[in-house]
Amino acid sequence: MRKNQAQSISSVEPVTVLEGLLKRVTISGVPPFIPNEALENGLRMFGMFASGFKTISLGCKDPKLRHVQSLRRQVFMFLDSPSQTLEVSFRALDRELTLEELMAAVNQLALGRAPGIDGLSTDFFRCFWSILGQDLHSVLLECLRTGSLPVSCRRAVLSLLPKKGDLALLKNWRPVALLCTDYKVLSRALSNRLKESLSFIIHSDQTYCIPDRSIMDNIFLIRDLIDVCRADMDYHFGIVCLDQEKAFDRVDHSYLFSTLRAFGFGDGFIAWVSLLHRGSQCLLKTGAGLSWPISVEEPAQ
Repeated sequence: MRKNQAQSISSVEPVTVLEGLLKRVTISGVPPFIPNEALENGLRMFGMFASGFKTISLGCKDPKLRHVQSLRRQVFMFLDSPSQTLEVSFRALDRELTLEELMAAVNQLALGRAPGIDGLSTDFFRCFWSILGQDLHSVLLECLRTGSLPVSCRRAVLSLLPKKGDLALLKNWRPVALLCTDYKVLSRALSNRLKESLSFIIHSDQTYCIPDRSIMDNIFLIRDLIDVCRADMDYHFGIVCLDQEKAFDRVDHSYLFSTLRAFGFGDGFIAWVSLLHRGSQCLLKTGAGLSWPISVEEPAQ
């Protein structure tokens, strides 16, 4: 009996005593679409988790955005230092623009496309990127600081392509804006950053232009609903097709920025988006010449 007791005692593994102090950590200012898993990676450097995340609703103070809910998240942790003051800031979309992001954007742009008003094509940028990449990065950071892009970036050459129908009607002409490549590089870099969070922001029913989703999913969904309706005569549903004419041309900038803030985007990312639209102008291509610059304030590019 004593021998068995001695064997059982000797087989017990030593228990590690948690030296940290159990504390409640509250995280605020995190966009609602950021998953808890992403926060865990940033918190593990401070200690060990003692619980899962708890979401606390605070409501929205802005009367214009009462339908939007601002949230805080709480978690209990064993901190490595008992006297440690934990400050967590999560603004992944607000991080400074990097040279690597611009290089990735240049490599993603299609070759052989018409350039903008400066005549510099994507082929030129890709060929001489090792020479001008760092300079472009510095220029764009300075543009964010001053709040204005160069004139060439703010001007687009507008060419009209005929569509079917009566060409005497303006709606039967398709406008194509020829933008400078450096503008498209910045826009693509911000678009790549936004794609990291799109799946958390946009509902799963929206499948078009969302990474890792296919528009075919909605076709299959409608087909399945029709089959269910045929099998169960008591099940009724309707299909409504809505198409807003020239939807992108009717987006108001103030509404665009308010929507970004409502979804939890920080001031840094919104400043970049605002920079893309500030002071926009277009020059209409007429025959062999260009018109005087026309200010474009409302439509979103």
